[in-house]
Amino acid sequence: MKLSLEDVLEITDEDNTIRIDGDNKDTVSIDTSDGDSEWTLGDHFVDSEGFTHMEYTSTDGNDTVSLEINTQIIIEES
Repeated sequence: MKLSLEDVLEITDEDNTIRIDGDNKDTVSIDTSDGDSEWTLGDHFVDSEGFTHMEYTSTDGNDTVSLEINTQIIIEES
């Protein structure tokens, strides 16, 4: 799965946050490679069910969106 800022804005509500759960057989690709990248790595956190997630954020004008990705998932940063 590859997600852009626009993808998240289209599929989320006004909270602009999407949580991706899965395991080590799943892969998410995001652009974090340089100053022009869409996503910036934020904090790790544990949810109410005890799963650890990595948070990535991106901003477009007045919209800030968040990806919360389960740490079991393979994250391909490019």
